[in-house]
Amino acid sequence: MKDLRVLFADLGFPNVETYLQSGNVVFGPSGSSGDPASRVSSAIKETFGHEVEVLVFSGPAFNEIASANPILERSGRDESFLHVTFLFNSDVSPIPDEELPTNEGEEALFRNGHYFLYCPSGYGRTKISNSYFERKLKTSATTRNWKTVSTLREWSKAED
Repeated sequence: MKDLRVLFADLGFPNVETYLQSGNVVFGPSGSSGDPASRVSSAIKETFGHEVEVLVFSGPAFNEIASANPILERSGRDESFLHVTFLFNSDVSPIPDEELPTNEGEEALFRNGHYFLYCPSGYGRTKISNSYFERKLKTSATTRNWKTVSTLREWSKAED
């Protein structure tokens, strides 16, 4: 993650913080022109030799997404089973509820262009995974657990 922080700093992004070994980065605005996701993706390919799709949210946009979690409103939900699947194309039409291959007790709710998941048997056992959403919606996706989302949300508020 140190190398990733250096890459972001070299691109002119200030206040770079990385979260664990997750590939999640919070940073301040660079003042440079151009799409930050494209700039970062190109720099990762050039520096590390990996083609990686990059998703970038402003602090307010990330906060808006996280604030829309409808599962948090339901009592009895253990936050350790909450996840958010961020869609690279958030303008997709949601999958009808009856078509979602959820296991008993699972929920997948579409809000603000992303899926909020509750997987009480564990994310590793669910059928509503990244690959499911990518295949069904024909867009890339990345899923983060609620602890990661909450931490990144707090960090991004500090960057506002």
